[in-house]
Amino acid sequence: AGLRHGRASLRATATGLKRLAALGAFAAEAVSAAGAANRNGWAWVELPIENTEQAALMLLGVGPEIKVLAPAALRTRLRELATQVAKHAARR
Repeated sequence: AGLRHGRASLRATATGLKRLAALGAFAAEAVSAAGAANRNGWAWVELPIENTEQAALMLLGVGPEIKVLAPAALRTRLRELATQVAKHAARR
């Protein structure tokens, strides 16, 4: 907990919540405190993060089951990483 001074605001599907909870005790605690899902099936989560890079690498594995609302730098970095992964996947 001492390492994670930042916060990321996310929306997550039920599958996203399960994937987030599997990231560790800190994430499982955030998932247990998550708001109820809206009518579209997305729940709001406040996830403790260490820094933008660490959070982006961690959240990349959750896939399309989350939407990063804030901070903007995290949204940008996650998009950059996803683009790089897609480019590498397209190469032979």
